[in-house]
Amino acid sequence: MTVNANSGNLVGQRRWLSVPGSRSEGLPLSGSGSFGGGLSRLLVAAFVLVLTAAAFAQARPYTLQWDPNFDSVTTGYQVSYGTAPGVYGSTGGIDAGNVTSFQVDLLPGTTYYFSVRAYAAGNVLGPASTEFSFFVPLDATLNVSSTNVGGGASVTATVLSGPGNRLDRIALYPVGSSTQLDWKYLNGSQTAPATGVTTATVPFTMPVAVGQYNFRFIPNGATNPLATSATVTVMASSITPSVTTVAAGATLTATVANGPGNRLDWVAVCPPSATSGCTDWKYLNGTRAAPASGLTGATLTFAVPTTAGQYMLKFFVNDTQTVLATSVAVTVTGGDGGGGGGSATPSVTPSVTTVAAGATLTASVANGPGNRLDWVALCPPSATSGCTDWKYLNGTRAAPASGLTGATLTFAVPTTAGQYMLKFFVNDTQTVLATSVAVTVTGGDGGGGGGSATPSVTPSVTTVAAGATLTASVANGPGNRLDWVALCPPSATSGCTDWKYLNGTRAAPASGLTGATLTFAVPTTAGQYTLKFFLNDTQTLLATSVTVTVTGGGGGGSVTPSVTPSVTTVAAGANLTATVANGPGNLYDWVGLYASGSTTLLDWKYLSGTRVAPATGLTGAAVTFTAPTTPGSYDLRFFPNNSFTLLATSVPVTVTGGGSVTPSITPSATTVAAGANLTATVANGPGNRLDWVGLYASGSTTLLDWKYLNGTRVAPTTGVTGAALTFTMPTKPGLYTLGFFQNDTFVALGWSPRVTVQ
Repeated sequence: MTVNANSGNLVGQRRWLSVPGSRSEGLPLSGSGSFGGGLSRLLVAAFVLVLTAAAFAQARPYTLQWDPNFDSVTTGYQVSYGTAPGVYGSTGGIDAGNVTSFQVDLLPGTTYYFSVRAYAAGNVLGPASTEFSFFVPLDATLNVSSTNVGGGASVTATVLSGPGNRLDRIALYPVGSSTQLDWKYLNGSQTAPATGVTTATVPFTMPVAVGQYNFRFIPNGATNPLATSATVTVMASSITPSVTTVAAGATLTATVANGPGNRLDWVAVCPPSATSGCTDWKYLNGTRAAPASGLTGATLTFAVPTTAGQYMLKFFVNDTQTVLATSVAVTVTGGDGGGGGGSATPSVTPSVTTVAAGATLTASVANGPGNRLDWVALCPPSATSGCTDWKYLNGTRAAPASGLTGATLTFAVPTTAGQYMLKFFVNDTQTVLATSVAVTVTGGDGGGGGGSATPSVTPSVTTVAAGATLTASVANGPGNRLDWVALCPPSATSGCTDWKYLNGTRAAPASGLTGATLTFAVPTTAGQYTLKFFLNDTQTLLATSVTVTVTGGGGGGSVTPSVTPSVTTVAAGANLTATVANGPGNLYDWVGLYASGSTTLLDWKYLSGTRVAPATGLTGAAVTFTAPTTPGSYDLRFFPNNSFTLLATSVPVTVTGGGSVTPSITPSATTVAAGANLTATVANGPGNRLDWVGLYASGSTTLLDWKYLNGTRVAPTTGVTGAALTFTMPTKPGLYTLGFFQNDTFVALGWSPRVTVQ
């Protein structure tokens, strides 16, 4: 038999679904018989089901049609149907009369079974037709949380009455286009769920480009959608300055409109052609602390740069460098102090232009912009680095409660004779507001016979074996608590292999010392080194020793530090052991994990295997790391004594994706009652003992509850890759999410879809 059931949702449209072996023009039915005038065929060969109007989730009226019997004895037809094969219940034997169609009310998502008989006068029934089954399809709908948004906004797409296939998905397209921009399964990820769901709410980030978009619900790997959402219009975000010409050091108001509403959307005052070099920035709540929830518009006030020129306001999406909108150009002119039409220019003026080394120098600051973090430093003339002393305008290194436009500050004069300048900087940046005239520092007097007492640092020997110790004598220092000495390559202050304050430790003494005898660990790499004496926790050099030659240590051969990985290919999230050998044996020697070619530190440990230094130094160790979750090339690097001086780098280690299996966390429901239990199913984890799951309010970083994968807060004895964990949901209604984290860190392996607590 043939039933008509075509895909689509058009009311009144005929739908065709062919049963194998059927013909559209008619098919003999099972059973035959004769009565009265010899009825030989009592039923037609084809059914037709025609969908008529019906409200969602209610019984739908369908029209059952059949071909007539062309004989002289048929006086009517009897219709039977039910929800089990051959079982028609109270609907058995409904007299349709002498017509070839009959209306039935059928429930979505239900399979029905039909049979029709012809009858003659006296209610003589012919044989039953072959039974026909028909599944009443669900009418899936796809709704969106908003139809007008800013570029980069978050929009949720909600599916109702889907067919429940694992591979059902939602995709985002430009209206009228077949180019897919983004897609997700109904679990909110691009990893298929273990089982299908019929209802889900899936979040998407809209494109930044202005235009019209829609979401399409596509079943089980098909290409044609079951449902299409309403059109979502991405509106043009804008940022408008209050004026287009403003004096340097003044304030500028900007109005933001049609933003995407992310918590971390932000605005900056920048040069026209760059996102770097921006002079001021804020989130849409007007501060640099992100708001509790996103805003789509705001009026913000910015400090105008102190340097005249062209600037623009730039609106960025969600803590990224993606620009949503750029304002018209704003011209910054020379600032006006409000007195007689002249310019009030920031200035910093020394009390004298010649001063003895080690004395004090007073500086007068005037006409500053009044930021809390404006600051002044005493520096060499050509640099902002190497400054010997600095202060905020309250005279300390603790910022004042409110900004100051002027101050009188006192600085410690360097102990090294030469030329210096006072430099006035804006708001904790390196942007110079003003530079003083040159100040000449003359040789200081140590108090003995009118001669100069010059700081010095002298090594005990000039040739030493690698890995040995070296003694240094320090004399004639300025006596600051934070004066310090380091063992360094001759041409650099960085790359130093060991350093100490003048008390012989890395904990500053209670009071300053002018001299000391210090012991240093000699580098394990042969070469030339010098001892360098620095002023008061700065890079200002007080004295440099003669050159010390480090020769290869140990039995006449060179003992080279090394770090060797246990494997060169490892699955993402698995354990990786680094074997360290021939280290210098410092307490604070350490190993770091890096992406190959990058300077970004991903993880690190001392040779104790933890981030707590061992009780005594170690020259070798086996240190275990968790491989990153992102596939790629990585290496292990060995550093001495809390420095970034590289002792050794391992061969590259390739981290694979561990197969195509991605860690996932799936809630047992996406809507639960307040205080109810919710099961979180974790799958495809890396199997670390300390992998864990946490419960958060959506959009918050506050941890509400957490468990290891054994369902407790006591770590299991061995790691597992999957588990079903039960959480008691908060009593406060709202949106919540579960995060799956790696090995007692906050490195997220996966996030669940959002769960609504009602």
